[in-house]
Amino acid sequence: MISRTVEAPRDLPSRALDRVRGADNCRPIEYQIFFMNLRCNAAARVAALVATRQ
Repeated sequence: MISRTVEAPRDLPSRALDRVRGADNCRPIEYQIFFMNLRCNAAARVAALVATRQ
């Protein structure tokens, strides 16, 4: 069981959104997850394209 919590380090885009939208806003996390999914999807598509051309 975790007995204490600590603040996670925030990257620049998250800090900027915190400043604009407020620190209680969960949107920075949603944006990070969305773009993480885009990067994974793009990597999979490029790998599939390269595999078909070899």
